[in-house]
Amino acid sequence: RLVNMLEGKNLDDGYRAIHLYPSENNMKYQYEIQIWFKEDFNYNSWMHKYTYKQEDIEISRILFKKYIEGEINSEDDFVKNLKNIKSDNNNLSWI
Repeated sequence: RLVNMLEGKNLDDGYRAIHLYPSENNMKYQYEIQIWFKEDFNYNSWMHKYTYKQEDIEISRILFKKYIEGEINSEDDFVKNLKNIKSDNNNLSWI
């Protein structure tokens, strides 16, 4: 089975990848292969480390927007922006 997430998910947090689920039957997946492309690798890595299943999806959306706009270029940038977003009560009012 192939799951294409190159255009995002229904609740898009910025994660981009292709997932492959090789299996002998459709009821049991023994392992998963994730294909991350070069331009998505850093954001995917940082998101999984700091926000995925840990923070509200809206925080990841803000971070992804900053990443694609070139405001986040390193893990340090990601962490600083995450801290700023979390500490800014104005941004959190919609969460």
